[in-house]
Amino acid sequence: MEDCKELLYHDPLKLQEKSDCFLSEDHYYRGKIALSYYKDSQRIGEYVIFPMKFSRNFFVMGVDDTTGKIFVRLINGDPSIVLDKGIREDRKIQKLKNFMGFTHHKWEVISLKKGQIIRIQGDFAVRIIKTFHSLDRLLNYLSFFPGIGVNDIRSNLWEEFIRKYLSEDEELGKIERLLNVLDEIRRIRRINYMIGIKEREIAKVEEEVKQKIRELLGVKRIPERNRIYFMKISKIKDKFKEFIVNKEEKLKMYYGHYTSPHLVQVIGVLVGNQVVILREQEVVVTHKEHGISTFTISVPSIVEFGTLDNFSNITTPDFMDIIFI
Repeated sequence: MEDCKELLYHDPLKLQEKSDCFLSEDHYYRGKIALSYYKDSQRIGEYVIFPMKFSRNFFVMGVDDTTGKIFVRLINGDPSIVLDKGIREDRKIQKLKNFMGFTHHKWEVISLKKGQIIRIQGDFAVRIIKTFHSLDRLLNYLSFFPGIGVNDIRSNLWEEFIRKYLSEDEELGKIERLLNVLDEIRRIRRINYMIGIKEREIAKVEEEVKQKIRELLGVKRIPERNRIYFMKISKIKDKFKEFIVNKEEKLKMYYGHYTSPHLVQVIGVLVGNQVVILREQEVVVTHKEHGISTFTISVPSIVEFGTLDNFSNITTPDFMDIIFI
């Protein structure tokens, strides 16, 4: 495919009749549209940019490293940010990567750092959410209890842990049901207060429920629901780290369009769309066009896999100012 690469860099209009130069048919037709903007095209590193007139969109053409064929992507963004003559070439390339949804190619990575989005093959990448110097530090981080219902990977793990170990706790079950009744009573009282209804009987029932909860907990004042969970799990928290380690498994996950997905094989703990990596390992990614690619995750970490489209919304043009290695 060397001829195709030369055409891209030196005579791209000839690519209009060479569909076999492109990664797939959709890339070919997208490329034909991009080439209609040839007059304003510019080469940035290994890429060729085709700005669209009067639009905050542009096309990018480049050579796929696994197949040697040409890929074409339509980017939603202002091309002037990339084509600014006042910035260095390496900065332009980095900004272009950010537009495409990643910060590094896998061969550029020296060490894993929080915030990196590393392209492994084609349009598939891994986002490094957090790294740790040791397994103990990772487990200590996960062991912090942020509360139930909080948008945090630790909350999800703790909720599963609580369900597993406290599901047979009859006392907690009673407390949960009484707390739900208490919530309903408070809601009724607010409504009644607004419309001026007296509620002596409701108040008596509320006090009975509160007293029952206080007796079950052995406290004088009812704590918040999350605090009640904490009081319970403090007795079994030593089992939490073991719980995480025992959840580790061989994962096989598919990403991308169903007609040509990337298959990811990794050993870890799947929590929502994130994976907790407990040990150093090689991640294996397989694709029918890109073949088999590997990437080493060298430290305990929390990561997320996905296509570049999944990550393009978090790699802003200025993201490079935060992460540039």
